[in-house]
Amino acid sequence: MNPVEERFWRALMRVMVALPKALDDDLLKATGLTMSEYAVLVHLSEVAEREMGMTDLAAATALSVSRISRVVNAMQARGWVEKRRDVHDARGSMASLTDEGRRRLSAAYPTNLASARKARRRPPGQELDGSPGRAVRDRRRAARLSSLQDDARIRRLPVLLRPGAVAQPDRVGSPGVGERVNVSPSGAPGADGPSRAKVRRGR
Repeated sequence: MNPVEERFWRALMRVMVALPKALDDDLLKATGLTMSEYAVLVHLSEVAEREMGMTDLAAATALSVSRISRVVNAMQARGWVEKRRDVHDARGSMASLTDEGRRRLSAAYPTNLASARKARRRPPGQELDGSPGRAVRDRRRAARLSSLQDDARIRRLPVLLRPGAVAQPDRVGSPGVGERVNVSPSGAPGADGPSRAKVRRGR
């Protein structure tokens, strides 16, 4: 990866880890639901008859089949979903949303929406924990480096830009060592000449 690709990849990995955790923390604290349970309720509410096969539900929620089974079993114990055998596939099971599960979803939705909007409105370059992001730190570091470089360039300004400074020979026809150049503060020729700076021998 080049530096730009690596910075993008690292930022993406931080978002993939930090954002779900932030959303899960907000939801669990306010409603008692985990993001996995919330995702199950959402997907069941969006399909016909509010029912899905467990394999399809696992794919929709990006959970493994074993993980979705544990989540649905726990939700069934709370009365949020019902689980039954699939009449079309004896090896499969179906999960359906109960009225209580729909009420839980309706109550949790505003919290999840507010949490998502809070993450979206976070100032650009800021991490989920509120600290400056990598992009901000890089810009600050670049600004400090640029400032140091500017200071160094000022110290190395050509003598022609410094009124009364001793010029150093840097090209053919330029003032030599020990010669002074009369230049006004604006950089224009001074009173000694209308169109070009007059060279005066230093004493």
